[in-house]
Amino acid sequence: MYLRQQAIRELDLTDEQKLRLIWKLKVDLKDATLGNRCGRCGAEGEHGRVNCERSPRTLSTYSGRSIDQHEDFSDWSMQKLKDRVDLVTAFDAVCDEIRDNFIELLDECTPVEETIMVPKKVTVRERRE
Repeated sequence: MYLRQQAIRELDLTDEQKLRLIWKLKVDLKDATLGNRCGRCGAEGEHGRVNCERSPRTLSTYSGRSIDQHEDFSDWSMQKLKDRVDLVTAFDAVCDEIRDNFIELLDECTPVEETIMVPKKVTVRERRE
């Protein structure tokens, strides 16, 4: 279907390269829309979601690796060291609070399977009479 489109036929690529590019773009742009409509929920208008101007950042973590693993603290001032200790202590406290909240959620909630009906609009072909 794509290879029959005029704009795609005019590309100076092999059919295999065109199809590879098409499938990559379909994955990369699956939630993108041309207008002011959300690609996920379909909301539109002034209060609807719109396409991101740039891709969201991805956070990477390194499990088991210390944050300050290769840091040399010998030239840090006492104030800078104190600020770092306060930051790490605050981070640890937040992690403890998140863990406690999660454990409380697990203790108080039971997963229950429910079946819900979701309306879905589809386009079908009809023969003209």
